[in-house]
Amino acid sequence: MIFTYSFEDEAQQQYEDAIWWYAQQSIVAAKSFINRIEDLLEVICKNPYVGKNLSKNFREFKVKNYPYSLIYTIEEGHIIVWVVFHHSMNPDNKYPE
Repeated sequence: MIFTYSFEDEAQQQYEDAIWWYAQQSIVAAKSFINRIEDLLEVICKNPYVGKNLSKNFREFKVKNYPYSLIYTIEEGHIIVWVVFHHSMNPDNKYPE
């Protein structure tokens, strides 16, 4: 079974902010970041338990070659991305309450 996914509003904003930042540096870097996120989401949707279970029911999967992780939950055939976490952010804010 392949799961579907969605971003919570805050995670969507974090994702868009990251894309914007990379686009300011280089369009190629921004496209590469988008491709990495899309590839990662495809992996998670095929095997949702691939991410590390580090807190409550939240799972985490690092984005290859970028200082980000996706924080997500699995809910009835659907992946919900709660945080697009930059590794320089305060880890106390990594998992939603």
